[in-house]
Amino acid sequence: MANRLTQTEAPAECRMIRQTVRAGVFSFLAGACLLAGFGSANVWAQGITLDICPTDYGSFPENAPSLTCGCPAAAVKAGSVRGANPYYYQSSVCRAALHAGAIGAEGGQIVVQPEKSAFFPAVSRNGVEAGSWGAGMGFRVVVAGAPAAPTSPAAAGAAGAGAPAQTVGMTLDICPSDYGSFPEDAPPLTCGCPAAAVKAGNVRGANPYYYQSSVCRAALHAGAIGAEGGKIVVKPEKAAFFPAVARNGVAADSWGEGMGFRVAAVPGAAPVAAAPRPDVDSAGKPVQAPIAATLRATGRVQLYINFATDQDKPLPSSEPVLQELLATLQGDRALRVELVGHTDSQGSAPHNLDLSQRRAAAVYLWLIQHGVDSSRLRSDGRGLMEPIADNATDSGRALNRRVEVKAVN
Repeated sequence: MANRLTQTEAPAECRMIRQTVRAGVFSFLAGACLLAGFGSANVWAQGITLDICPTDYGSFPENAPSLTCGCPAAAVKAGSVRGANPYYYQSSVCRAALHAGAIGAEGGQIVVQPEKSAFFPAVSRNGVEAGSWGAGMGFRVVVAGAPAAPTSPAAAGAAGAGAPAQTVGMTLDICPSDYGSFPEDAPPLTCGCPAAAVKAGNVRGANPYYYQSSVCRAALHAGAIGAEGGKIVVKPEKAAFFPAVARNGVAADSWGEGMGFRVAAVPGAAPVAAAPRPDVDSAGKPVQAPIAATLRATGRVQLYINFATDQDKPLPSSEPVLQELLATLQGDRALRVELVGHTDSQGSAPHNLDLSQRRAAAVYLWLIQHGVDSSRLRSDGRGLMEPIADNATDSGRALNRRVEVKAVN
């Protein structure tokens, strides 16, 4: 299958060229003309377009304009990925797009932008395993039509104008599988551990941990999170040795001198394990706990509000739960709450984060429409990152699809 490269306002001698790219590989058969055209303001503004994406980002220069291209379903399944958006240039572009949540398994159109990074961490996401890599040239994938993404804090050697790398920090929705490729001066990393990642891999050391240790399993070993997962902060740390210490139900091995990392809980974050888990009925459906009593006893309560699949409008069957929440707030005029949406693990992490935020916002709006002052409310979403049950079962997924109410007085 042939691709046509379109370019606006190319140099006169190149203006009529149509570049054919075999099997989606961006070669330099007409590279001189393409590179000459990169200096054009119109090309920078409009970018370039291919009907089928290149296999990888090899041969694209650092100043390449945005590339809009299409990923067939077959290309989404092919190749390997290194990094977590941005990706190392040798990564499969379309498989990276699936990993990033920019497209689904059926493929689709994406935008690809050049981006350097000081390191490319190994983060498994959306059913795609990823490897790590050190400093180098790479690319970022975004959904076609979305605003250009900001440069990663890890890009181009870390920090930004005049700031040390260690002071900037970076955030990933899902933690890397290990600390491979992170440099000694890597900034603090805030990331999320799904319940499944807490169970996977092995640990060497006792905080700090040897760099090949599973980051999320090490977090459980350190007591930074519980078995349900949660958010952590990871910082680089060398050690003369890494002793074998069994802790919190996790066995650990030893290792000699080397590079490693230290794990800590996110400052001010409540441990996910502290969230009370509700019951299920004989059919495996969540049983709504008494809202007012549970809030008084624990400071939080899980709401099981029914929404249509992938929708954010509460169904009529949820009216009794919403009315009970309203009565709770009306009965205690000093009570202020945060509404936090959560999803199960079906679908991509970016999609679920957006869905959870919209569902929490829908409850927020319903309460305001029924007379609750907005100053007493705030809403947020955590997506799939804070499960309270096993996502491998129907009943576990049903428990994880919830809006959590937290007292913030």
